[in-house]
Amino acid sequence: MDENIKLEKKHSGELPFSDFIECYKHQVYQICFYMIGKRNEAEEIAQTAFIEVYMNVRDYNFDKVSSKLFRIIVDLVLDWLREKTTSDYTEIEMAESTESIQKEILQLAVYDRLAIVLKHMVGFSVGEISDIMQIPISNVRRKIHCSREVLCKQLNYNV
Repeated sequence: MDENIKLEKKHSGELPFSDFIECYKHQVYQICFYMIGKRNEAEEIAQTAFIEVYMNVRDYNFDKVSSKLFRIIVDLVLDWLREKTTSDYTEIEMAESTESIQKEILQLAVYDRLAIVLKHMVGFSVGEISDIMQIPISNVRRKIHCSREVLCKQLNYNV
């Protein structure tokens, strides 16, 4: 999708931002929701991220617009988490079948949780996660592996 945005910008002078939003809105919301656990706050953060990209789109390299978007989301989510206390996490609005998984994901350390969410909830590759989190690929793999083990143990799954 980023390549299409770049080509559109060269030929028409306008960024088809609605197409950009349509392409990434589901992934953006998933990251926010699985990191925070609250629908309204996840929607607000997702909206804020898209607005920030839109307001600063001229400053970005168009090959990296989506990477910049995901970096903004990570920063916004981490800021939100710093402002909230752990008691705020009790109001999870998930379906019953995923409620226990969501609760256990929320118990993971923030960066471990981020790695798991990006990998398994959104479907990013380890390399993409490395770029978004700005850490080496080996650290991403370790975080994902350790987080899986913790989740399996907490959920009484066979590892």
